[in-house]
Amino acid sequence: VAVILTLSVREDVAAGLGIIGGLLLLTGERPKAGVIVAIVGVGYAGLLKLVIMPHVSGAWSFLSMYQGLVPSGENSYGAMLKTVVGNPAFTVNTLADRDKLLYLLQILVPLAFIPLSRPLTILCCVPGFIFTLLSTGYAPLYQISFQYTAHWTTYLFIAVVMAIAWIGRREVDTSAATVRQRAATITLALASLIASHQYGALMQQNTVRGGFGVYQFGTTAADRARREALYALIAQIPPRAKVAGTETVVPQISHRPDAYTARIGIFDADYLLFMMPAGGEEGRNIATGLSSGNYGVVEVKEPYGLAKKGYSTAANASVLTRVRGY
Repeated sequence: VAVILTLSVREDVAAGLGIIGGLLLLTGERPKAGVIVAIVGVGYAGLLKLVIMPHVSGAWSFLSMYQGLVPSGENSYGAMLKTVVGNPAFTVNTLADRDKLLYLLQILVPLAFIPLSRPLTILCCVPGFIFTLLSTGYAPLYQISFQYTAHWTTYLFIAVVMAIAWIGRREVDTSAATVRQRAATITLALASLIASHQYGALMQQNTVRGGFGVYQFGTTAADRARREALYALIAQIPPRAKVAGTETVVPQISHRPDAYTARIGIFDADYLLFMMPAGGEEGRNIATGLSSGNYGVVEVKEPYGLAKKGYSTAANASVLTRVRGY
């Protein structure tokens, strides 16, 4: 049941089953189950990454996150793997990045580097290495303010438990084993405590980041006014209508059958729901929709706007200026 639920999350999470299966096999805990879990997880992830996603999504199959490892003239995960395996020196060179080193320290220092204490527990670093450190330019993959840290923490906590248990097994003297285990546990606790103070939200709230920005704790009057404005616009959208929204808006409409992230495209959306100004790809896509004459602005409630397919374009010009920010 747990394997099936894991497969339903994401293709890269499914690949992590290969690590779980490998641990079950190499520790001798449940070798047959380990082989099956590893094959199912890695095979499922490979099928999605190498076949289904490129076929269905085309260029948008997250390959851009690793574009620097893709040989010129090719455009597939298979090509990226050829670089990783066939040109390890070049691959290692992509890891020589200050931000990646800082990220790795932020992951491992709170754990006192305990997951690196034996070869078997180093195996638990493989998902993080593949899915975050191999990125060649997509910074969120190696910033602790994003969800991609789960490619490390999910497995490193297993590694910590295994490493501390191993300390107890390798010592012939039971009392010495207890002392070493306690020392490792206390070191782990102190390192985590210090790192939590520096980057966490419990002991201080000045440095906590969420996504690209500093996280704001609490709710202000301006926050409530902005929320009311957004939900007043959402109330005007029929329940089954297809909506394309800007990045911070989409989570509020994600329960709909069809809710698109404007950063990727507006596709066949019936409505555009956007924050002003809108930057990057999402801003360009919203601006393209409004400029095309296919969508007309229905209403603006600062700092949000709502446009509908086939609606009058009388208000589009002024809103376009707001969307672009100039």
